[in-house]
Parts: sequence; structure tokens; C-alpha cells
Amino acid sequence: MSGQTTKDGHEAIFGKIFTVSGPVVVAEQMFGTAMHELVYCGPDKLVGEIIKLEQDRATIQVYEETAGLGTGDVVESTGKPLSVELGPGIMGTIYDGIQRPLEAIAQQCGSIWIHRGVSVNALSREKLWPWVPTPGLEVGQLVGPGDVIGTVQENTLITHRVMVPLDVPGGHLTALTPAGDFTVDTEMYRVEYRGEETGHMMYHTWPVYKPRPVAEKMAGANPLFTGQRVLDALFPVVQGGTCAIPGAFGCFAEGTPVLTADGRAVPAEAVKTGDNLLGPDGKPRRVTETMTVSGGAFKVAVTVGDATISETVVDANHVLCLSAAPGVALPDTLLRTPAGHALIPVSDYLALPAALKAALSPVFTSTPAETSIAGVDPGYFHLAGMHLADSNVGGEDPTDARAAAVVASHGLDDTRVGAFIMSEFMIDGTPALPDSVFGAALPARRALLAGMLDTSELQAGPDRTIHTPAASAARTVARLAVMCGVTPVVKATSVELLPGPGLAPIIALTARPTRALPARPPAAVTVTPAGDVPCYGFQLDGDHLHVLPDATVGHNCGKTVISQALSKYSNSDAVVYIGCGTYPTLPYLTQESAETRWPRSSPSSPSLRSKCAGPCTTSWSGPASSPTRPTCPSPPGRPRSTRASRSPSTSATWASTSS
Repeated sequence: MSGQTTKDGHEAIFGKIFTVSGPVVVAEQMFGTAMHELVYCGPDKLVGEIIKLEQDRATIQVYEETAGLGTGDVVESTGKPLSVELGPGIMGTIYDGIQRPLEAIAQQCGSIWIHRGVSVNALSREKLWPWVPTPGLEVGQLVGPGDVIGTVQENTLITHRVMVPLDVPGGHLTALTPAGDFTVDTEMYRVEYRGEETGHMMYHTWPVYKPRPVAEKMAGANPLFTGQRVLDALFPVVQGGTCAIPGAFGCFAEGTPVLTADGRAVPAEAVKTGDNLLGPDGKPRRVTETMTVSGGAFKVAVTVGDATISETVVDANHVLCLSAAPGVALPDTLLRTPAGHALIPVSDYLALPAALKAALSPVFTSTPAETSIAGVDPGYFHLAGMHLADSNVGGEDPTDARAAAVVASHGLDDTRVGAFIMSEFMIDGTPALPDSVFGAALPARRALLAGMLDTSELQAGPDRTIHTPAASAARTVARLAVMCGVTPVVKATSVELLPGPGLAPIIALTARPTRALPARPPAAVTVTPAGDVPCYGFQLDGDHLHVLPDATVGHNCGKTVISQALSKYSNSDAVVYIGCGTYPTLPYLTQESAETRWPRSSPSSPSLRSKCAGPCTTSWSGPASSPTRPTCPSPPGRPRSTRASRSPSTSATWASTSS
């Protein structure tokens, strides 16, 4: 029977349940409904789909638990086929079989179980996306299905092209939203066709049973190398084929410290979505999701010369960022960082030949952390560093002359020095290194380390070692060194600063600025089993790289490495893990044929039609490094186009505001 009209103009049909048998429901009084139409069953509005029509009865497949449904319960039609939302946000989201976002449902329900009748938009209506209109596109131009109206940088790999939907007529562009951050349900442009205007958003819906237009089905003839040994050897994938990526990977054992963008060391299990970790380029990396896994773990020890600078327990899929010795060739299937370093999961590293393992070394950051906090004259920080490292409080030693030289060279107000140190570097009368110094300007951070070096070397000898009263203080100094682009070696209550690009500017500020720095000792990685332990991980934006407190560069997630490999080696513009088979191209129209379909009185500007479309809303631009690219079939009469493919003890004890 008919009912009220919905907001989209559809007159809903309300039937009644006749029988219920497991997930199959038969409803009567369903005249006017159609095959594959989406319906809601019962008071909880359980999602179902009509799979059979016979007279006024409709057989419905319900995609949720039907317990509680009974004869006479209402079945409401929607007038729409079972469809999916296609737009920015589809990549990186985990859905069930009817495109319900599982993570969003878990947050709404507060449970790992999907509650009956839960309704969540497939694409977030709150997240903002960076919209950029197509250059050269102006109001008044002619557009049609498949034309790229604008782009959204969905992630570092995917540029999402927002196109005129393939199931709507084209026409003249009457409105275009300028660049900015918008949600997917914001109207971005309007098109006029035969006097009628329609508005369009970043996303649109598409029936799941309606094929996307294709010009040619490309045969799967080439293997797709993911860089993951277990996939390539046991579960080979064809380029353009379908595959599934399991689980979350790349996690740290409980208590493992990671370095935030503001210099704090927090345990891996305390990292939350929205936190910012320090990247190897000195810029923050935002945490986009967190995860927990259990299973076999391994201890990764990093050594420099004879010293072990860190031991980290990780899971088997944790990704190591390694560099190869000069002249050592690495397999082409390995993923690389933007700087060319290899990304190798622990499980794959263990399978490498011993000779190749010996030729690999960890990657250290040498770029100081960026900060926008302006500070006082760095000379005051230099004197504060000398005070923190002074082991002869109350007596005279060579540091007094050095302090006087710093005051003179910087033209400091000698009466302010004591007040500055007391207010910024003392807590309850005890010398302290507060977290605020990590946000100070780079010259101030370097001067602070230079002051510590001056005092330590003048009192104990020049060996690039800063001496501290406690291990916790040494770890704090080590974090400060990393924030300055220096690799620290923590030895009980001292910190040795290794030679490198980040150390030279600090040495230039010390009492011996022209000293010759020795060669840096070789670094190595050793991986050994560590039993079964729970591990905590996170996913980062950007290049997915972050810096650990020992200055080594880490990668956040093995899942991302597999995804990058799949996208890198695919013959398509993007890899979409939704059973989409081969990746079709969209036939494009010449400007002449467009004018024939959508005539206008004034001359048309050049067509902006995209030649290829991806398997979803739009097409995406993938990495330019793909070895082979598909060709787009041309319209009759046009050529086929191709694309190229110390240790003295100190008398004072430091107070540290963070471990």
C-alpha cells in the first residue's frame, strides 16, 4: 500500500511481513516495488533487498539478524536500488558487504558488534577534504559525464578526481565552488541542462548491480609484485585483479617510547588518534588510527660501533627502514621511502641472506624538528646548558671563564642570566630540563646542547659526551639531541653525540668550534625472537615515517607498505580492494560530439574531459612509477593515445618533567 512521500519525492510503499525464514523475509502488499530495491523491515528498520517478486508478494534478503521480526511487521520501500556511495573517503575505510563503515559503527555503538538497524553514512559527513577546482575550468563552459570538475588529495598516493556523474546529462556549468576545505555533501558545482539546473557534491551513489561504463576489458596477463614474500610466493596476484589485505600490522610492544612532534616520549599504547609524531623531515605526522595485535614478536637491536643504542620489541610485520651499503643491489620489489631507503618487514628481513643483512644499516634522521616558538637570545640557553651540566657547583673551574666569554660574545645582560635560569631551568631549587625547551627555536636548542658540551668537556675531557646525574636525565638530553638532528648514544648517565650533519652546527657554538670530528662508526640491525606479546600500533598520514627516540627512522604500518606496493605495480590508476576485477577506461567524447549533444549559442572552450576513469566515482591518479600503463581506446578517426609508463658524578640531581 502507498504511504507518505519522502524528501526525495519518492512515494514510499508500506507492506507487511507474511513469513520469516532465517534471513529471508516474504512481504505482501508490495505492489509497485522493483527487483533489487532497498527496503527496511520491522521497527528496527533492518536493511534488506528484494530478490524476487510474485504478484503482490516480495521475497527479501535481510542483511542483519532477523530475530524478533514477526508476521504483520511493516516493510518500507525506498524506491532506490541497493547502491554504494562513491567519493573521497572510500579509500582507507573498512566496510561490510553493504558498505557500512565498521569503524564508525563501532564508535557509535561502543561495541565490536553491529547493533540491529544501525544506520551510518558510508562516507563521513564531518571530515573536511581539500577541494581544488580544475585549472582553467570556468562558469559557462560545457561539461558532460566524465569531465573532471575538481580534485581532492585523498592521501599521499591517491588524487581523487571529482567528475560529472556518469548517469546524469551534461550541460553548461553555472556555479563552481572555489578551492577550500569542504565535506563530501557540500554542493560543489551546478550544471544547467535544457533550462533545469542540478547541483552536485563531491560524492554520488551508484547501484551495485549496474556496471560502470567500459570501453575495453583488459586481460590480466602480468603478475603484480607486492614486495610481500608470503603474497608473491603463495598467493600471487595478477595486475588488475582482485585481492584482500588482512589486518593491522607494524606495532610496538607495550612501553616502547615513540617521539612526538613536540619532543615528548610517550609509550606506544598511549598514542591516540589525532596525536602528532615527529617525522624524519622535522615536520609532524598526524596519527590517523590506532590498533592492537598479538602474536610472535621480535627484538630489534640497533648498534653503532660497539654500543647498543636501542632495543625495541616489535611484531613480525613491523617495517624496518634500512639503507644499503654502496654498491649493494636490493630487489626491485622492495618498497622505498621518498629518500630511496628500503622498507622491509621484519619477517622478510629474517629471510634475507646473511651477506645482504650485513650490508643493511638503520636510517637515522639528521633534520632538526621544526618549531614556530620564538625564544630569547640563544646565549641565555648556552649558559643554562652549562649550568645543567656543571658538576662543580660552588667552586671555580674552567667553565667560569667560558661562561664569561659567552656573556661577552652575545652581549647578554649579566643580571638577567641568573633570573632566566632560575625561572626556566629550576624546579623546587633543583636543576631541570622542562618539556618547553623542545619547542624552543632551533638556535636555542643547539645553544643548550653546546653549553652542556662545553661544561662536560671542560670538566671531563673532549669526547662529545654530555654527563648527567641520572639515567632519566640522560634520556631527556638524548631526546633534545634528536630534536636537533643529532644521533645520541645513551650510556647509563651520559649521552654521546655521534658525528653527523646535525652535530656540526652545535660544535661551532662550543669552546672548540674548529675541532675535527671523527668518522661515524658503522651502524647495524640485529633481529632476534622475543616470544608472544601484545603490540600497539598506529597509522600516520603523509609518508608514514616517524622518528624514534634513538633517532632511527621507522615506518608505521606494514598494511600501508602492501597498499603502496599494490598501487605502485598496478596497471590501473589506483588499486581498489572491492572485487572490481579489471580496471576499465571511460570512452571520452570529442568537443564536436559534445556540442552535438549539448548545443550552445556561443563557441565552446576546449573540452576538459578525462580520458580514463577509475572503478569508482571518479578516476584517481596513481604513482608515475608504474612500469606499464593502460592505453585508452580512441573514438573513431582519432589516434590511440598512450601514457609512459663521563663519567664523573655530579653533585646536583636533575628534575625531569618527562621520562
